Amino acid sequence: MSIRSYFADQQMKKEFQRGLLVLIASTVAIFFTACGGTGSSSHQNFVQTPPPVPQLAITTSSLANGTQGQPYSATLQASGGAGSDTWSIVSGALPDGLSLNPTTGVISGIPATVQTTTFTVQVKDSAATPQTITKQFTLAIVPGALTIATSLLPAATVNQPYQVTLAEDGAAIPFVWTIASGTLPPGLLLSTDGKIAGTATATGAFNFTVRVQDATPATVTRPLTLQIVPSGVRNDTVATATSISNGVIHASISPYDDGSGATDTDYYRLTAAPGAVVKIEFIEISNSPFDPLVEIVDATGARLALCSDSSTGPFSANCISDLEDMNVLANARLFFQAPAGSTPATLFVHVLDWRGDARPDMLYDLKVSRAN
Repeated sequence: MSIRSYFADQQMKKEFQRGLLVLIASTVAIFFTACGGTGSSSHQNFVQTPPPVPQLAITTSSLANGTQGQPYSATLQASGGAGSDTWSIVSGALPDGLSLNPTTGVISGIPATVQTTTFTVQVKDSAATPQTITKQFTLAIVPGALTIATSLLPAATVNQPYQVTLAEDGAAIPFVWTIASGTLPPGLLLSTDGKIAGTATATGAFNFTVRVQDATPATVTRPLTLQIVPSGVRNDTVATATSISNGVIHASISPYDDGSGATDTDYYRLTAAPGAVVKIEFIEISNSPFDPLVEIVDATGARLALCSDSSTGPFSANCISDLEDMNVLANARLFFQAPAGSTPATLFVHVLDWRGDARPDMLYDLKVSRAN
């Protein structure tokens, strides 16, 4: 190798080493810059971008059917979002007797009627900028097993008009009622729509068994007793209250004049299972001058405070209801929740006219549901 070639080769090696050093320095500078560093500290100017909040979604696809008169519970589910969720009904309505818990998303209660409703639920998360999402559901309440809900009959007064409509639970309409065995008191008849009506002509206790058949057709029976009492017996105190159960009682606020001159009011006695929600309501009778006022009292006559104008509560209102007075539950309907415990609750329904009047033409239909 010539001296010229040797020095040229050494020069090329030096140029290569110098280029390598420049490349390494450039790479280190790029690394520190990408990490937010300046060479003096690799942690300066470092900003971490938070991950995006997942999209909120209602994951429940459908709701199972409920059964009339049976406890129902279904939990709505959601995914995504941030923090806790709040649930609400934004359109439509749940079936009668059911409610939505806004915190847990649980739909629960005891369905009161056979029906199908469509409603829209909304869920909202608790992010700084909240997300909301809605979804429409349909919930069907189907008939339960056929049962006869009337467990006892109110006493009838001899030679006075009498009418009671028997009550059934579950099953499929129409219903056909008949006498399976025994006989009604003379003067009374049972129609196929469940009405026992007429004017009894003899006193005493009469035992018989009623039968009801639905459209499926299923058939059930229940033994009942109807007491016919002498004329002059009134139910105008707690002590003389007429015992009733589920069904419709057709009566007058003043069926006859007993000569006392006292304004007539009516008391009815019934029982309910612990925690049960009993519905007391008036069915309007056309042309009746009666303006119903109803209250629920205990055995001492003291008004209870376990009522609501809704089947889902809260059950903390005074148990008095009137169609016009806004200081009480403003309708002729009360929902009473029996106290929890191990024994049935006894309650007394007090019926009177809002004006304090009493006349034989002041007719009313009192309907009781979900009692014993």
